[in-house]
Amino acid sequence: MSGPPPDEMEHVASAQRARQRSARGARTLGALATMLAAGCATGAVREARVGPLGRYPEARGIVVEPARPPSSPLDAGVLAGAQRSLDEKLGAPAPDGAHLTLRMAVLTAESQSALGGMAGGLMSKARSLTGLSGVGASGAAAGRLEVAGWLIAPDNREVGYVRWEHEGAPEALAGDGGAEAALAIARMVPERRREFVARRAADERLLLTPTAQTLAPGEIVFSDDELLLVRLAAGVARRVQLDLWAGGFPIPGAGAFGLAGHGLIAVGGAGVAVLAFVDLGFKVRVLDETAYRPGIALSYDMLDLFGLGGAAGGVVVAADGAGGAGFGVVGGANAQFNLFSLVAAKHFGPFQLTAGSYLLDNHHYLPQSAAFQASCVAGATDGSASTGGVAPNCASGSATLPRLPWQVQPFVGSELVLGPHSALMMEALLEPHIENTMLTTGARWLLGWSHPRGPIALDRIRFRIDFAFLWLYSPAQQNGMMSSGAKVLPLPWLGLGVYFL
Repeated sequence: MSGPPPDEMEHVASAQRARQRSARGARTLGALATMLAAGCATGAVREARVGPLGRYPEARGIVVEPARPPSSPLDAGVLAGAQRSLDEKLGAPAPDGAHLTLRMAVLTAESQSALGGMAGGLMSKARSLTGLSGVGASGAAAGRLEVAGWLIAPDNREVGYVRWEHEGAPEALAGDGGAEAALAIARMVPERRREFVARRAADERLLLTPTAQTLAPGEIVFSDDELLLVRLAAGVARRVQLDLWAGGFPIPGAGAFGLAGHGLIAVGGAGVAVLAFVDLGFKVRVLDETAYRPGIALSYDMLDLFGLGGAAGGVVVAADGAGGAGFGVVGGANAQFNLFSLVAAKHFGPFQLTAGSYLLDNHHYLPQSAAFQASCVAGATDGSASTGGVAPNCASGSATLPRLPWQVQPFVGSELVLGPHSALMMEALLEPHIENTMLTTGARWLLGWSHPRGPIALDRIRFRIDFAFLWLYSPAQQNGMMSSGAKVLPLPWLGLGVYFL
């Protein structure tokens, strides 16, 4: 039985090679995209983290000791390099004073089996700097040293970790490995001495209200709540973060509440109204939390609402509860607000308590076409096409206002951390009448990796999933022949986000 002609076989082989090249190219582009998105974990120091040290003010220096005594000559070289680096950066600790302890150990020591010449040495350094040390036969031939250190507090708690790896002869690398690993820890210690609370991804806010934390410098957040609320935020300094919100907020029915961005209370007409908005703001942590005092943060947001009303033809903003009087806006207008917030937060072990207030101000500096009318509630019309089916129901004696009066919205919140990956949250947007208070209850999950993979810093990526209910009180209503009793309505809330730490 004869096979296919040679030219056909060559054509098939050529097609296979083309597909393989395309697949390799796609994998390369995917890897590059992942590296750009996740950030790079380059250099011999693969991991370095230090927790809050504010509870140990007396521990002014760091002493190095072996994690697994007795130490070998290779361990001794690592310890000597580490102690020398720490003394130069932080100063030598007092002989009898309290101190932190860096317990170091050699995790891997592979002897050099062959000399690769200058080119081999350069490739070995390149693999080490890109996080690929020890990959492949050439890496094994070059030798490899991996060192780890655990930072221990005076009460014997682990408060930090560092890992260093590099290709080469272990005996020649021991001193540099210990010194560079210890230096990575020493650079973080002065900043962590001012902190009393362990940082977690997404700890700068709860569901609808802020906390007193700010994003760390260089931390970037992208999130999408309710499929409409898009947020991009970044930490620009130790106490300052920038936020950009955009999108819309659906208001699902007559007398139902919603929050545009964060803080603006609104009541929609019957049907569905959408508040489209752009929000640019910044948040400043003005007071760090300590063992006895709360942390405090202030924020300002320029909030511009446009397309007010949507399908509902009108909307009532800043209403006093589902049945209370508010300020009506004609659909199709835009309005600019200044949104200020003040929040204080205190941790009690895994439990956090927050309290603060929003202040909504309408002294606009952007063009504004909205006209406000006092004494309005959300109400349905006769459903005719001329009215769009819905309009704000304003009292006959109400007056048109040049701007919306100041609105104050106090809030409280709490969070219970269950572990490194989950937490429970609860918030209340307070009103004078308890039936007008909006309550939120929900859970948060943080997913991610614990270690980098090659040059990709997977350990600095966290995915946030929030699932909650917004609990609203709906009073009894009478609409012609139809009537409904008072009830509590749970509105589901879903939030997704990714944090690059």
